[in-house]
Amino acid sequence: MSEGTITMRPSGRFRFAEGRTLDWRGHASSIAARAVTTVYRRMLCLVYPLQGRSIPVYRSQIDVDFRVLTKGDVNAYVQFRPKHGREDFERRLARGDRCFASWHEGRIVDAGWAATGAVFVPYLGRYILLEPGDIYSYGAYTLPDYRGYGLYMSRNSYTARRNQKEGFERSVALVAPENYAAWLILTRSGLETIGEYAHVRLPVGGLWWDHAVPGRTLPKLGSDPREGEARSTNKPGAAA
Repeated sequence: MSEGTITMRPSGRFRFAEGRTLDWRGHASSIAARAVTTVYRRMLCLVYPLQGRSIPVYRSQIDVDFRVLTKGDVNAYVQFRPKHGREDFERRLARGDRCFASWHEGRIVDAGWAATGAVFVPYLGRYILLEPGDIYSYGAYTLPDYRGYGLYMSRNSYTARRNQKEGFERSVALVAPENYAAWLILTRSGLETIGEYAHVRLPVGGLWWDHAVPGRTLPKLGSDPREGEARSTNKPGAAA
């Protein structure tokens, strides 16, 4: 990593509880993370160049089949993520997002989404306005019983190779510094931290700013998806 990237490394001091076995220190860390992010939220921006490179192939420890979901997979997805529901799944597909899923023994056990253009980031309350050639990865989730088998790395490798073949230039991901485990996985997968977005939540509105690593440029944030329409020159799967 470059010197600028190292300055963006999260400390791991305050960490969300998801995916962790907690002792008293872990509980204190999680409580502090939740308290801080109630008002002050940050997200690190990580990127992975897709062109002009050989993307490593990772194999999971269990047999899985990768497939891009269609409308006909809605019941399987709702069973996988019941909190999201049919409407959320169908709305994402309708706007052009794609879901890459890992299937094991006839069910979805792991999945992640990809989008282009202007994509709403609920945690920041803003749209990330992607540059042409960028593809944004979000919403990755693995069922708890299937964690530790390398499913994320395996699916992410498959997704990156698909995106590379379709002509996308760069994969973009956002992760909160308090989600330290996810940041470690992403960086070990080859993604580079290029900057940070910050948001202070206020009773009416809020404040937003960003800070990029020297020599790097962050995708802009916007309050209206129309701000990113001119940037969206391709959609996932358009070159397939």
